Amino acid sequence: MRTIYYNTGEVAQWPFAPSGEWPKGSGHEYLDGVCVLVAAEVVAPGNGQTVHPLETEYREEMSKDPVTGQIWGFEPCAGVRANSPTVTSPAINRDTTTFPPSWPIATGVGPEYNGYWYGYFGKGVSNADFETFFVMDDSKDQKFTRPPYSFYPLASDSTREGSVCVWKCVGSSGRMCLQKILFSGTTISLISPIETWTRPASVSIPIRASAVVNSGNDDASYSTSIDLCYAWDHLRRGDPAYGSWIPGMYGYAYLESPGNPWNGIDDDEDGMIDERRDNGIDENHNWTVMRI
Repeated sequence: MRTIYYNTGEVAQWPFAPSGEWPKGSGHEYLDGVCVLVAAEVVAPGNGQTVHPLETEYREEMSKDPVTGQIWGFEPCAGVRANSPTVTSPAINRDTTTFPPSWPIATGVGPEYNGYWYGYFGKGVSNADFETFFVMDDSKDQKFTRPPYSFYPLASDSTREGSVCVWKCVGSSGRMCLQKILFSGTTISLISPIETWTRPASVSIPIRASAVVNSGNDDASYSTSIDLCYAWDHLRRGDPAYGSWIPGMYGYAYLESPGNPWNGIDDDEDGMIDERRDNGIDENHNWTVMRI
């Protein structure tokens, strides 16, 4: 498997290649683009209006500053940069020149990690042929900081803009023990005080996955019992530009993601209702990190 990605959180980007290419080198691509969205509900102090900010970064349909053209979305944080200004790649495990001089405070690690890879399983640990790490936030989004809304994530800091008030730390790795799977781990932190939100359930984190199994004739579905969204070409016929081939299926599995702990519904069909991660109870016994 092979794909391009960006330190703004987007994986794949049509029409650039390779975008979700499988098998590697075949020219058979399965993605237009994938991104994480963070949506919230807040009351703007400027006019008392309830607004619904949404942050993401995608190749199209992004809000922009009408004067400067600045995209209002996620942008990479400057702290995760290589030592050399000539290195433009996000940090990757196989190239020490892409490591920052020190890992930023947002990672939660100390100076003992300096010079070592910030691995998902610990200092200097790489369980994949290719791993990457970056941090981004929404501090460039001025949509709701301007009048009449005048909403700032931190009321005491007018220099810190942003509407959803999110730091997003992302670590992803490809080809751990399976060649056809890309693993991605995302941690999203709200820096705004909890009283900012209209109610406890006012933050949602969906994923937009624009799967293109072929140039057309695509279908998609999902299974809550196995936490999987998937897409396929119902004619089972590949783009003739790349010869005669039968396309495979593309899927997005949710290994560990929050549900709705207030709706009285077994969202993921595991026999438990209103599961939570902040009640101090490991209800489904999945808090222990599995080491591969």
